[in-house]
Parts: sequence; structure tokens; C-alpha cells
Amino acid sequence: MIFAQAQSGNALDFDGANDYVTFNVPTMFNNVATQDFTIEAKIKPTAYGISRVFFVQTSNSNYVSILISGAGIIYVYISGTNNFMVSNALTLNAWNHIAIVRSAALDTTKIYLNGVSETLLGGGTTSWGTANLMSFGAKTDGSQLFKGTMDEFRIWNIERTQSQITANMNNSLVLPQTGLVSYYKFNQGIANGNNPTVTTLNDEFNTVNGTLLNFALTGIISNWVGTGVLSTKDVDHNSSFSVAPNPAENEITISGLKQKTAYKIFNAAGQLLKTGNVEKENNIIKVSELNTGIYFINLDNEKIKFIKK
Repeated sequence: MIFAQAQSGNALDFDGANDYVTFNVPTMFNNVATQDFTIEAKIKPTAYGISRVFFVQTSNSNYVSILISGAGIIYVYISGTNNFMVSNALTLNAWNHIAIVRSAALDTTKIYLNGVSETLLGGGTTSWGTANLMSFGAKTDGSQLFKGTMDEFRIWNIERTQSQITANMNNSLVLPQTGLVSYYKFNQGIANGNNPTVTTLNDEFNTVNGTLLNFALTGIISNWVGTGVLSTKDVDHNSSFSVAPNPAENEITISGLKQKTAYKIFNAAGQLLKTGNVEKENNIIKVSELNTGIYFINLDNEKIKFIKK
């Protein structure tokens, strides 16, 4: 029996109109100039515009902010002395992993997009929000609102290496983790359901919980939603279905079908790439458009790994 793990659970959708989450300031940000840190998150922007993914500040000279520009470019602002932008835009309507790594001793900042270290350019200056708050999805004053979905937000008081980031960017963390200060899995509420009382974003350590502001908490927008990615349920290769050839180049054939069955194909990052139906007499799925790599097909709540060559 072979198993594979991938990101799962719920996420939180921000409508870009007035939704954001507010928190007390973690003590590690009381003096940003002397603090090593790593901030990680999975975000799925559904529109570009000047918006904030993250903002924490105690004053106009002590803050950290992650901004998305109207062109989908990440900007990072650290206390007015370290302001950066990256060269590559986020992918719209898809999950992007971002990581900001700061060394106070070396006075260096690194920004990773989907595990790749970005070339940094000057980021200009930023405006401020309300002091003594932290926020997701807006400035701390509720302006410059993010539109999209957010998941797996992690705040560390250490520098994380590139290999550490890439090893865990598509998986939930197994606790404990050295240096992990706050961890938000967003696994609350009923996905796309009625969640009027689920107004707290839980920190896995229950130290810095967040308060949801202005969310509708019903439907597919402004609510707790499904991630649209592969479940963390184990992928069991003793499945009643089988895939051949594996590896495949142009198409795969599904065996074991007894009736018309819906399928979903996910990549190794958990992104949903293709859906359709197969049946006993028509059991071929075209995969020629997929890039080379590892994929998972979901058939009737069973998940099978296959390789596209």
C-alpha cells in the first residue's frame, strides 16, 4: 500500500469589498529590526488590485506588510528601511505559495514564490494602517482589501531555508515545529455552507486567534470554502480502479469501472486541473495537455497516483 499526502481542508474566501481578519500583535513583532522571521501563506487571488495579504504594525516605524500590486506583483515593506518587489506576477485564479524570510543580523530579505527565490527590486514606500494590530486581507485599518482565497498561513520567529519551504509548502504541518509561532490552517466552518457563528480564525496554538470582520459566512464567496485541492486522505493503490499506462504520455485507460463515474485530476500541488466522466465502454482520458510530473486522479472517492511523461 502506497500513500501520498496533499493539502486539504477548508480555506477562507475574501470578497475584496470589506472582508478582512484582525488580530492582536504577536510579541515577536514588537521590534522588527531585531527579529528574524519567516511568513508563509497559500493565496489564490481572483482579481488584481492594490491589496494587502498581511499587515502587522505597532507604529509607523515598526511594521511588516505584504502587498499585491494592480499587476499581481508582490511587494514587501519592513519598517520603511527594507522595501522590495519581485519580478514575477502571481498566477490569477490559482494557488500561489509565498514566503518572506528575514534575517535581522544579516539585514537581508528573501522572497520565494512557489518555492523559487525571486530577484528583488526596490519597492518604494508604503502607507500605514492602525497601530497595534495585525491583519490578513487588508491593511490594519481595513483598506486595500484582498480579493481571493487564503489558506495555510504560518508565522515563524526563525529564518526558514528554501529546502524547508519547498518541502512543506503543499502540505499541512505536523506539530510541533521549531520556531513556529502562529499557524492558521483555516479548517473551520462548513465549506460553502451557513457559518454565521464561525467568526474566529483559530491559531493552532490558541495564542493569537483572529476575528473575521464583515464576512457573509454563507455561499461560495466571503465564507469558509473548499480549497478545490486533493484531500489529505491517503491515496490507496489497492484501489478497485487502475490506471494504465503509468507513466502515460497521451492518454490513460481506467479499469474497474462498473458505471459512469466522475473524475477529477489534481497536480502534486493539489490544484484541480481537469474534470469529466468515464464509463466502462468509454474509459479513456486524454492527458496530453498536462505537463510532465506527478498527478492524482479522484474516482468515486478513491485516489490514484499516475505519472505524466
